[in-house]
This record gives sequence, C-alpha cells and structure tokens, in this order.
Amino acid sequence: RVEDGLIKIRQIGNGIQGNIDYVYDGADVTEVVAGLDSTDDFNPFNPKNWRGEHVFHYVSSAEIEPVLMGIMPNDALSELRHAVRVGGRGEFTEKDGWLTASGCRQSMCDVGWAIVSINIETGKPYIALKDFSQKNVAFFGEAPGEVPLEMRQELSLRQY
Repeated sequence: RVEDGLIKIRQIGNGIQGNIDYVYDGADVTEVVAGLDSTDDFNPFNPKNWRGEHVFHYVSSAEIEPVLMGIMPNDALSELRHAVRVGGRGEFTEKDGWLTASGCRQSMCDVGWAIVSINIETGKPYIALKDFSQKNVAFFGEAPGEVPLEMRQELSLRQY
C-alpha cells in the first residue's frame, strides 16, 4: 500500500516479532517491527468469540499474547505462529466445552504443526506443538481432566 508517499508491505505474524513492515521510500527499504494487530472488533477474552476464527489470528492477537507468553517460552511462541499459518482445520470449532483448531508450517505440514484448544469455561488455552526441529510433541497449558477430544483425534492422525 502507498502511505504518505512511501510504499509499505506488511508481513503478518513473523514469529515473536509480530508484524513486520517493509517501507520503501524510493531509494531504500527499511524494516520496521509493527507489533501485533488488536482484536478491536470483539472481546478476545470471551472464548466463544473465537468460534469460526482462524487459529493464526488467535496466536497473533496482541491481547492474547501475554496469555501465551505465560504458558510457553518465546521460542515456542514464535514456532507456534509459524506452525499454524496454513493447513489443518484452521477455524475454531466447538465440541465438549472446548474450541479447537489446528494448522501447520507452510510446505512442512508433516513435521511442523500445532493444535490449539481453548477451554470455553476458563478461557485458558491448551496447545500441542510439533516443532519441525524436534522429535517429540510439546504440550503447553493445563488441560483440566482429559485432553480435549478434538485434540486427541487430531493427534491420532498426525505422524510424529
């Protein structure tokens, strides 16, 4: 897009940095960390508002970022954002008190993927993350009682 005579191109959800703007002024390109987008159009802390939304928007939401940073290290959060960009069942669906969605790393769906479940009662996320550079699946958050059924079904379909 052109803004104030400058050409700006945005790369969304670039790992832990969030959005990156590349600004061209006619001579040079400058990289600017732009942070994350806000969910101004709805309350992100009401889990039911995420129904039908893409999981990438959840893990890249400015308001949800502190929640995710509280349950996983920065490198895992960065990988999570890459791991849900494409593929899988990207939009949250509801079953048995959980909203669940999944995605995978672009061109690497067999080795880099994630499943995100949000408890509708508590609003707390439970995340299964398969980092392409790791052998095992890592889990983040606390699952009260049993692993969410949709997550369990999705895990049974994955090769790891």
